[in-house]
Amino acid sequence: MSSGNQKKPIKIGRDTWRHRLLKELDIKKKKKEWLISDTNLTSFAVHSATNELIEKELIKKVEEKDEIFFMRTSLEYEVVEPKKKKNSVEGESWIDELLEETEEMEDKAVLPLHGLSLAAKHEQMINSSKNSIILINPFLDKNNLYDAIFRKTKTKTNVNMLLITRPTSRVNRDNRKIHQQIIDAFVDSENAKVFTNDYLHAKILLVDKNKSLISSMNFTRSAISSSKEFGIYTESKSVVNSIIIFINMISEDMTSIVND
Repeated sequence: MSSGNQKKPIKIGRDTWRHRLLKELDIKKKKKEWLISDTNLTSFAVHSATNELIEKELIKKVEEKDEIFFMRTSLEYEVVEPKKKKNSVEGESWIDELLEETEEMEDKAVLPLHGLSLAAKHEQMINSSKNSIILINPFLDKNNLYDAIFRKTKTKTNVNMLLITRPTSRVNRDNRKIHQQIIDAFVDSENAKVFTNDYLHAKILLVDKNKSLISSMNFTRSAISSSKEFGIYTESKSVVNSIIIFINMISEDMTSIVND
């Protein structure tokens, strides 16, 4: 008869970081660097997973000859299918991608920008776009940058636009009318798609999936003309990929805005 104090097996999602480490440690004890190479996980992932498995008492740290090893305890675990979330990168794969080192070293310059040069770079990127514009910005009003994007998406240039912003209800009351007008204008455009996220705070412009500008600047007249803003422009492929991963990550909590 089993003891009433016997612990139930701890549930571990299949193919998660924790599961991948446990499969290796079920074979034999290993050092951290061995776990990284054998599982092809990042150092961050192994560090995060080992800490959690130690807390769950599924593994423990042991020191042998001044070296640290990880090894399994006698506690059992049960492998279960992880929950899949619709319209988002599943499980931990987005973190793996974000932290994965690029196979080819990039030597791409990063251009720091501030003040009027920051606004001018936004406008230059928009005007030079050939295929796509992704604008991620929580706050909008009518200004020369809005005019530049609107011209691009309204003319027959085949430039598609994805706008991710806050819903009007999450904007300062004084700015709600103009914010909604801008959303409506892009919704009416055949080449634009609009999504909202309640807690969006990022400010990103990505053009043609190869030019990115990440800054502190809202898409408002006050931010463009008088606020002390700073940003960086780059054509780094890894930065572009990180932005795409970020969009996928927040997609579960985004609402698509369509024309009634």
